Amino acid sequence: MKAGAEVLAVHPKDVEADGRTHRVLLAREQFGDGFTVALTTDLLWRWKMSLPHESKAVEKFWQQLFLSLTPASGQGLRLVKDSAPATVNHPITFRLEGASAVALPKVIAVAPNGDPQPLPVRSSGASAGWQVELNPDLDGRWEIRAVDATGGQARISLAVTKQPQTMETANLPADVEGLRRLAESTGGKLIEDDPVFQQQSAVIAAEEKHSSPLWNQKWFLGLLLVIYGTELLTRRWMKLL
Repeated sequence: MKAGAEVLAVHPKDVEADGRTHRVLLAREQFGDGFTVALTTDLLWRWKMSLPHESKAVEKFWQQLFLSLTPASGQGLRLVKDSAPATVNHPITFRLEGASAVALPKVIAVAPNGDPQPLPVRSSGASAGWQVELNPDLDGRWEIRAVDATGGQARISLAVTKQPQTMETANLPADVEGLRRLAESTGGKLIEDDPVFQQQSAVIAAEEKHSSPLWNQKWFLGLLLVIYGTELLTRRWMKLL
């Protein structure tokens, strides 16, 4: 371990040559305003493969690990895409969160051909942060970059197409509040922890028809057995066996 490094996880059984110091699995060290990390495990893909499909342990580990490397002052600058699928000549809105309120953040859009374009930024209220709008005129990969007064940076890239995509591939966060309003207006309820619909079993009487081949009939198998037995007795009587 380097001087000043912080050990976050050690192996429970594997120890160093001295027999007392456990081998380090995870360690971090202060670097600038954040941290650097050393993860000394191997075969990380096995973590997810060895867990039940509904387990979120691996995702939580990576989320918490990266959060531990960020400055402790806050979550930092973040760009979130709010609008529908990105298509040419259709405005796309972004939400800028975590920006310093001292001065207006600067946001630029880099077009697929490499040309930078400054984007207007307007306030969305004290709690909602800032709002940015892009009206792309080219299809391809666009990149949005933001910088606030404290030097915090954030960027997001998105693919702009000529034809609109379906909402299933829009890559938007779930609009829980919108779903709740829709459920309340239609007299329904969101399906959360408690079951909403009671399962009912219904028995439908129907005429069942079964078909089977001729050789699978009991009388046919019995007839074959009689013929075979008769032949066997005849051969023994005539001393042919």
